[in-house]
Amino acid sequence: MYSVVYCLFLITEIVAGSLGNNYYCKGCSTVMEETWSAAMPLVARARLGVEGGAQADVTVDIEKQVVKHICGHHFNRYQKNHPLKYSEPIHDSCLQITSKNADVVAQGFYGTFPDAYELYLRIAEVCVARMDLCDPPLEGTFEHLDECSRCKIVINDMQGMLTKAKGSVQYLTSRHVWNMLENECQMLPSRYPKAAALELQETCEQLLENHDSFIAETFKAKDKQPGKKVCGSSGTNMCPTKSGEEQKWDHAYTSPWLLEGPAVIGNMYPYEL
Repeated sequence: MYSVVYCLFLITEIVAGSLGNNYYCKGCSTVMEETWSAAMPLVARARLGVEGGAQADVTVDIEKQVVKHICGHHFNRYQKNHPLKYSEPIHDSCLQITSKNADVVAQGFYGTFPDAYELYLRIAEVCVARMDLCDPPLEGTFEHLDECSRCKIVINDMQGMLTKAKGSVQYLTSRHVWNMLENECQMLPSRYPKAAALELQETCEQLLENHDSFIAETFKAKDKQPGKKVCGSSGTNMCPTKSGEEQKWDHAYTSPWLLEGPAVIGNMYPYEL
């Protein structure tokens, strides 16, 4: 057996940033997620070079090999001619972050390369503590979730991921929606604390196993209340109507890494399709 530690040069300088009411938060978390996805095959190849039974440190220069190139040197969603290009705030965030703080992003992957659950904490370290581009997550937001709340959160998360491409030529087309659904359950843990993420991932998989086409059609139709459509009585009925109670569909929970404005509970405006 062997263990591998993926090392980078660690610089202790604290980088000051402007919160700007979370304008750059969604962009910062997207840069971190994209860096993670692009670095993973590099890490895997480096790991193959370690003989079985050996223990060694493996160095991967994530800043030079990934972060410096992520916004403009390859045809990806940061390119303005990409059919599913990222929105202007996310594009602007990438240019600002990688030109000024590429080293900080890379340092977020210092040590053992994170899995998707650990990535949530690395995003907090970089986007909240180091660059101050995101508000700290509201304490207790994702505790004691029932089935209805989990369904709302997952659908809201899907909505937040789709709106990253708002304004692109293929926005909310079949290709766009299905591409999101294919990756949603795998990447969802990077946006929530681990205890909640485990439950949310299970709900995500359950929803897509049984209702993927229905969810896809709901988003393609630009439904104004996809949570109500999917989680309510006309959909999965995971939020059944209770006598004497009015179900709230504006949804009180949102991933801190999908904010595009002040961290106010119930803030759904950034997610409107």
